[in-house]
Amino acid sequence: MYRRGNWIWVIVGILAAIAAAFVWTSSFFTDWLWFKSIGFGSIFSTVLLSRLTVGIVTGLVFAVFLFVNLWLAKGRSWLSIGNVIELYTGHSLLSRGLTWLSLAISLVIGVLAGLSASGSWLVWRSYLQQQPFGVTDPIFGRDISFYLFSYPLFSQVYTTLLNLVFITGLAVVAIYVLTRAISFGVGGLSVEPRARRHLAVLIGAGLLVKAFGYRLAVFRLLYSPRGVVFGASYTDIHAQLLALKVLFFVALAVAALAFSNLVFRNLRPVLYGLTGLIAISLVLGTGYPAFVQQFTVEPNEVVKESPYIAHNIAMTRLAYGLDAVRESHFVVQDMLTPEILQENAGTLNNIRLWDHRVLTSAYDQLQEFKPYYDFLEPSIDRYVINGVYRQVAIAPRELNQERLPENAKTWVNRHLFYTHGYGVVVSPSREATAEGQPLLWVRDIPSLSPVGLNVTRPQIYFGRLTKGYVIVGGGQREFDYPSGNDNAYTTFDAETGVSLRSPLVQLAFALRFGDYRMLLSDNVSTVSQLLMYRQIDQRVARIAPFLRFTPDPYVVIDSAGRLVWMIDGYTTSHFFPYSEPTALMDGINYVRNSVKVTVDAYTGETIFYLFDESDPLIQTYARIFPDLFRPYAEMPDDLKAHIRYPIDLFNVQATMYATYHMTDPTVFYNKEDQWILSQTNVDGQIAQSEPYNVIMRLPGEEREEFVSILPFSPVGKANMIGWGAVRSDAPNYGEIIIYRFPKTTLVYGPSQVDARINQDADISKELTLWGQRGSAVIRGTLLVIPVERSLLYVQPLYLQSTGTRLPELKRVIVAYSDRVVMRTSLDEALRAIFEGRTVPTVPGPGPGEQTVKELATRARELLDLADSRARAGDWAGYGAALEELAGVLRRLEELTGR
Repeated sequence: MYRRGNWIWVIVGILAAIAAAFVWTSSFFTDWLWFKSIGFGSIFSTVLLSRLTVGIVTGLVFAVFLFVNLWLAKGRSWLSIGNVIELYTGHSLLSRGLTWLSLAISLVIGVLAGLSASGSWLVWRSYLQQQPFGVTDPIFGRDISFYLFSYPLFSQVYTTLLNLVFITGLAVVAIYVLTRAISFGVGGLSVEPRARRHLAVLIGAGLLVKAFGYRLAVFRLLYSPRGVVFGASYTDIHAQLLALKVLFFVALAVAALAFSNLVFRNLRPVLYGLTGLIAISLVLGTGYPAFVQQFTVEPNEVVKESPYIAHNIAMTRLAYGLDAVRESHFVVQDMLTPEILQENAGTLNNIRLWDHRVLTSAYDQLQEFKPYYDFLEPSIDRYVINGVYRQVAIAPRELNQERLPENAKTWVNRHLFYTHGYGVVVSPSREATAEGQPLLWVRDIPSLSPVGLNVTRPQIYFGRLTKGYVIVGGGQREFDYPSGNDNAYTTFDAETGVSLRSPLVQLAFALRFGDYRMLLSDNVSTVSQLLMYRQIDQRVARIAPFLRFTPDPYVVIDSAGRLVWMIDGYTTSHFFPYSEPTALMDGINYVRNSVKVTVDAYTGETIFYLFDESDPLIQTYARIFPDLFRPYAEMPDDLKAHIRYPIDLFNVQATMYATYHMTDPTVFYNKEDQWILSQTNVDGQIAQSEPYNVIMRLPGEEREEFVSILPFSPVGKANMIGWGAVRSDAPNYGEIIIYRFPKTTLVYGPSQVDARINQDADISKELTLWGQRGSAVIRGTLLVIPVERSLLYVQPLYLQSTGTRLPELKRVIVAYSDRVVMRTSLDEALRAIFEGRTVPTVPGPGPGEQTVKELATRARELLDLADSRARAGDWAGYGAALEELAGVLRRLEELTGR
């Protein structure tokens, strides 16, 4: 009988085990609560069931196979093992105990194998739900779906089976050595008949698996890096393929020899067969392909490899969507006139003069207000302002808890009080104030907008800097925004968080985050909600880990004044046959922009829209997760107006097109027309151009639209060979057009124009003078702007005084044809370029186009704002209002001639 003290220890041990299990499951349980709270409970259950099924089946196969083989190896020899152990330990080990030990070892290995295999749940589900591509590979004639869905699974099964046979073989050999069924004596290696038969069967099983591997290697040839391009080459098809077929049948033959030991009891033919298999592998699998490559292919490489180069070109263009690229010839004609400029005023009025690098610094200095607010790099978007289609920069004012003072980084502040950012800043891409600062169309706290971009729900609980969890509701007031000497407060008004309705839920989250304070805080109650996965890139990846997401999400003001994040989702694969991998996306060789995601910055509501229904990968995922995706038609129209083609995808496609515009195998082989993305000068360093967004009228089109453009240059040259554009506006979204210049005409590239700017005596002198006055000169991105059949080169210049991070737009450089000028504004530079002739502009909401009435109204608004801020004790805000008021008054004086 146990004494009372022993029972206490048993109870303590049971309670400790329960506590440990609860800690281990708390993350799982809280994730389930989170998925359920955001309406994606079916996603969690689908993934969980898939993981369990794959893990359990794999674990059982491992455990049963291993245990059966251990049990067979044990036979009547377990007593011998007991004797051996007794020799070293002085204890006997009963046969029944050893049976349980073998079972335990099998179960442990089975569990480990199951846990490892459970991570491949998507491979299994994709195989079962796969959708056809309707396109076949050029060598074996299989639908592409085989390579994206079946081949990855078969490869994983092969690796798993090989590991299973190998581990089992090691364990069985160890038992036979321990029981002396296999021994090393004076006469050499001695193997008992029973052990020989058993090992022969395992060798045969391993050879069957290896034969399966040789069969898979046939298809792996379509990913071969051997030839001049990615994919199967002449040597792979005419030498390596033959070797793999021979090795497949040899492996089957040797496996049959191994299984024959169940009858003939002679292991020696098997050993001879294994030796022959290795020899054939070396001679036929390695030596023969090398011989063919060196003596057949290399002397006639372009002839031998041409068909396979053609396959690589066709499949790469298909995999990256380059087969749909439209090419157009662009003959540069320097024939701009005031009339042509008038017709393209929409393009001129949207030329981006505010570089994203300096705009971030300007926003920081003008609109942060408090050190805990932070701006990331602004995004470029478009809005209709006063009936005019305008390009703008927009950046959310997020709350960065890392920038709180050290003494303010308390648990209450981080999780209950400082919970969200506030509002956005919006400025037009072209305009500046009289002081050379960005003209702000949405600004300040609370948000103000003189152009009607009203933000009705400015709080940002979900963003790019919203790290960590927060607890809202339950009586604790949250900091909303600073207001003079006091603060404004708010309370989260939505039901999208995880309800902390019970002590059990609170305990689970306390264990998950290792934070006991939420259990003790009076501000956490059963009506509180916990918001987690608030960082939007982490949030969408947690919901749909099988998608890849752009690193450049952007925020939109919808028609109701709410802030909504928009994120592009990609389906990708590494298994598209013959397609060249790209290092720009971690070696993938297939990509589609199949998903658009929206995340409400206030509620966190996350919606996945099925954007490209023709993509077989997204069709497959939609069958696996029928509740995840909504039709794109259900996206509100006010959000559809802001979808844009992702810059990072266009960059990948443009980089691939720089090579894969060459469709003739001979030209491709010789790289006769190889392009690169044009180079430009960034902060004194030569860098590759990146796509940039502009509003412009493409050649031959009737209206301006939002596009991304990028210049190309020949390899080793600085001039331009063409430029590419991808369209973002409906109904032409996603259309890529490449405009090619005649090869016999010199068209200046960005770096050449930059060199011309540096060589201009007047410009160089003025830049040097500014630098000597203690100001840093920042040269913005040199933009190439096509206008009709001509090219304008535009580069803004900024001054930043020593000791301040506030840049000011001071000059604009314009190059056209053989002229380069620098003036205080784009209009003045254009006038100088065209010898003083009037360059018309479209009236818009910028300060240069505002009427006297509008400026007077704005002056009254600023005066009232300054008065209210003075009464609130907000002297910094008071000064800012007066400063802007002074600029408005100066503009009024200019317009009225006073």
